[in-house]
Amino acid sequence: MLPVIQAVAAAYTESYADEAQRPLEGYAQERGLYLRPRYSPGYGDFALHYQRFLFDALEISKRIGVTLTEDFIMIPFKSVTAVIGLSSDPSLCHINKCMTCTAKNCPFRKEAE
Repeated sequence: MLPVIQAVAAAYTESYADEAQRPLEGYAQERGLYLRPRYSPGYGDFALHYQRFLFDALEISKRIGVTLTEDFIMIPFKSVTAVIGLSSDPSLCHINKCMTCTAKNCPFRKEAE
């Protein structure tokens, strides 16, 4: 039963994050800008330790009561932090997600090291 509850909670949290992003879409559109993909610390090359910066800069614990452990895990567990960039480039990577994109000429593609 626990895996089912975890899956439902994760789906609900992601759905809520999508809803919370909608006003940002309007903000961007009013300014001729486009949203970039939403990324959270711990995903891809966005190291989990950046969670501390977000918590401190936004006073998350003080404002909404979500806390952060020494290992940068949020409590309650299904809490989410994320950043969303803005760009004047109208490419649709915010819809298709960069991780599945095959565009070779995208200005947001990470250069090979």
